[in-house]
Amino acid sequence: MPIDVTMPKLDGLELARRLRVDERTRDVPILLVTSRTDGGTLKAAVDIGVSDYLTKPFDSATLLAKSTALLGGYPMTFSLRLLGGTAIVTALP
Repeated sequence: MPIDVTMPKLDGLELARRLRVDERTRDVPILLVTSRTDGGTLKAAVDIGVSDYLTKPFDSATLLAKSTALLGGYPMTFSLRLLGGTAIVTALP
């Protein structure tokens, strides 16, 4: 699940924290997407237990490779589109 650090109302780090403490979602792979490269943000992400991170700007091939790796190498097709300036990734069967 790609999560951006900077989101309205609930930032990505808080969302990741909530996912990790809920037994229903604690094992869901989390790919943190951020433009922040400061040590504090990345350390917080590691402490929370995100699976991997991707810094902006990034290319779709890197996003696909990291997403596939987080899914255990299971080959999937992803659709990447922009919605109001936000990258939306959809896994397709």
